[in-house]
Amino acid sequence: MRYSLNLLTISVLAAISLNAQAAVSVIATDTYNGSTYQLLSADTWTNSEAFAQTLGGHLLTIDNAAENTWLTTQAFNQWGLTHSFWIGYSRNPNNPSQFTWADGSTSSYTQWSPGEPNNSNSYNADAENYVHTYLNFAGGTRFGNWNDLANIDPFEGPKYGVIQVVSSVATVPEPSAAGLLGFGLLLMGMFGLRRQK
Repeated sequence: MRYSLNLLTISVLAAISLNAQAAVSVIATDTYNGSTYQLLSADTWTNSEAFAQTLGGHLLTIDNAAENTWLTTQAFNQWGLTHSFWIGYSRNPNNPSQFTWADGSTSSYTQWSPGEPNNSNSYNADAENYVHTYLNFAGGTRFGNWNDLANIDPFEGPKYGVIQVVSSVATVPEPSAAGLLGFGLLLMGMFGLRRQK
């Protein structure tokens, strides 16, 4: 007895598909002012935002100076980082002189470093469309402030995305072997497997 699709093939294809999308992952969690925040592994702004969306959210919207200070001091130190954060602020593609929050928030708070945003393109040809926080050890007037940067840019090393978890958003667990098996069975039922003689 042979099937036109077999369960093992479906499970392997599902696992490959899920792993291809899992380049970014949650590496730490912390709480502040009643909210939960998740730190993502280092990647580009666009990859970090795409991963945040798979969890039902977006990169962080910073609403006030207290939240920005917590993020760039306490959370930074708690997470033991030596690199800066991507936040959910990016240049509006329809009006490049404006920045918008990834979640559509209307927060008017900003913490630009003096002279920023400047879209300097100093490292590559990409526009500086995305926003990161300056490093803890940057010192002076830059510490805790924001900078516009290209999606892929070596300035101050890798960037880690931060998500503020909305209470209705749950972290999606990595699929287990049993979950993949169930997914394979579901696909088999959907495709109406036929026995071949």
